[in-house]
Amino acid sequence: MTKRTPSQLGRASRESGKRGERQVVSLLKGNGFHDAHRTAQHMGMNQGEPDVRCPTTLPHIHFEVKHTRTIGLGSKE
Repeated sequence: MTKRTPSQLGRASRESGKRGERQVVSLLKGNGFHDAHRTAQHMGMNQGEPDVRCPTTLPHIHFEVKHTRTIGLGSKE
């Protein structure tokens, strides 16, 4: 197996994040939130902006999307 460079790892992580955001937008649109869209994230600019917004139907909800293989709910004890 070839070892990935830091640049390749970063790119893969960004692509995974984009994929997760697109899945959330698709899920929201499929459930009637037709104004759902990804927001612009560019090199640390637009800090404070959520990953996904529904400005008309859910104006006060801030979606931060984390695309992972597993989901951890609650604390591990």
